Amino acid sequence: MENKGQLQSSIEIAIRKAADKYKSEFPESALTDLFIQANQDKAELSVYDDENHLLYSTQIQAWANDEEEDEDEEIFNQEAEQVVGAAVRKCESNGLFKEINILEPFSVILVDNQFDTISELFTIDSDQLVIGDDLMKDWEKDLDNFMEQIAREFK
Repeated sequence: MENKGQLQSSIEIAIRKAADKYKSEFPESALTDLFIQANQDKAELSVYDDENHLLYSTQIQAWANDEEEDEDEEIFNQEAEQVVGAAVRKCESNGLFKEINILEPFSVILVDNQFDTISELFTIDSDQLVIGDDLMKDWEKDLDNFMEQIAREFK
């Protein structure tokens, strides 16, 4: 994926437009989940509400599949998770999720074409600490290192 800054900006715009549509079409409803579907074959990003209503869809030229840059699905999903996750966190830091009526816990989830979860990108839950991938990265390694240190101290 080339030009991640421009790609992230396009995704942020798509998420904002989806939120705006949700606010205008369902002003009294509370949203519990937002599903984002990245489709490399169609070079498309789609955003759905928790009842799988399409809120917004846009072409993402950077995802266009040409013969030279045909990525396997797993690699594409990993890259999409990073850039879509960054866009979601930017939307949150800009207050987007405070502008729509949400019901906690509220999650933004990256899904595949069959709506199977690829990754839970973001969660808002007042009763719990919000943990994103950045905080959870390498947690098993850190825990192993900690346990090894404790074992060395007790030998």
